Amino acid sequence: MKFHASPSSTRVRMVENKTWLNLLADPKTEIELDLQGLQGRFEPGPGWDTETRKIGQHLVYFISGGQCAAVVHGKRMLPMAGSLSWIFPGTMFRFFSGAGGRLPVVYRFRFSVARGETAYAPAGHFRFAPQAWPVFELMRQLVLEAERPGMFSRWRKQSLVSLLSMEAFVARTAARREILLDDGQRMAISAFVAEKPME
Repeated sequence: MKFHASPSSTRVRMVENKTWLNLLADPKTEIELDLQGLQGRFEPGPGWDTETRKIGQHLVYFISGGQCAAVVHGKRMLPMAGSLSWIFPGTMFRFFSGAGGRLPVVYRFRFSVARGETAYAPAGHFRFAPQAWPVFELMRQLVLEAERPGMFSRWRKQSLVSLLSMEAFVARTAARREILLDDGQRMAISAFVAEKPME
């Protein structure tokens, strides 16, 4: 069964971080990636503005160059190169070209996590990590998977979204950061996922 999250028809249940990771590891959980027909990597122009909105899916933006401005759940932010913004379903957000500075290079995708008719999200409204370069390769792989899913897509999505989640959870507490995965472990897992043949 294909699951398509919709704010009007789907109940979103908030769970603690460990429960979220357990859900991602459960074969009964459905994970869908979505680009909504848009480019996964894009370079917006000076007038770029998503306008204030909310969607029924998770939305992830990674800024690989330049900077932009954002307002998420009423909080103003300045996403710069290396930053990760993860917006949970139903959260109001707006991303736009800020005044001055280099225009951003953005990697983005949407995803849904559900079991039956219930969609899931971590507790809260969003995660913002200003220094999240370790997730850059994960973002590239997730965008690629969203654009061209292959024969091992289910396992790739499961692994990549799990890794992205762990990095985002840890990055939030950078002041007292506990390294869940060192660089070698991250590279080994990313390499394993990247080597899976795609159709």
